[in-house]
Amino acid sequence: MSLSQLTNYEPSISELEALFVFPGHYSYTGDLPVRRTVEDEGPWAIGPTLLSPSADLLAECNADTLTGVLRAVVGPPRSEDASGSWDVVSVAHWSLGWVEHLSVMVYAEDGTVTPAARIVLGAINRFRTSPALDIHEYGKRVRTLGLEATVESIDDTGSPWLAEEAPEDWATRVFAYLAKKHPDEVTFANEDGAEPSEIAVRRAMKALGYFDNNADD
Repeated sequence: MSLSQLTNYEPSISELEALFVFPGHYSYTGDLPVRRTVEDEGPWAIGPTLLSPSADLLAECNADTLTGVLRAVVGPPRSEDASGSWDVVSVAHWSLGWVEHLSVMVYAEDGTVTPAARIVLGAINRFRTSPALDIHEYGKRVRTLGLEATVESIDDTGSPWLAEEAPEDWATRVFAYLAKKHPDEVTFANEDGAEPSEIAVRRAMKALGYFDNNADD
């Protein structure tokens, strides 16, 4: 089932009820009429946690993917359109400071489960088999940030020996050189990138003519 087809997801009663559980030690003062206790009534649920101050790249990618699907399939959030059936709300927490939840209108006026709720619950179900909603988008972000981090590491390492006539993008060119000649030096597995050795960076700079020999020790 593709992300756009999550509206076909058939949630169980327990899954629907779980959306309404308001987490302890949280405080919400927003405008959405979300249920806070089991005695409350109404179609809006606080929904699952979307982001927190400790969110990593995977969590951020999943949040962007899920809200993107909701926006494309269901429409804009309630904060942009009064008829919206979902929204991102911020709740206060005594230790974390804030936590963003993906609140949804679970039931429509006719009592049926809304497409927004189906998408959210379908996404939660997908997490049972895959940590990323869109593995291709996540991989793209890892590669982009990993490359940037690696180039920054090269810049930090090689700057003391940089020749004045070196091009502005010298660190990127050193990365390309190492990727071709010594790929193990710039291979990375996550967004933190790689940290090429000082020897490898210096040799690459010399090979490319970016090394200031007067600065060599």
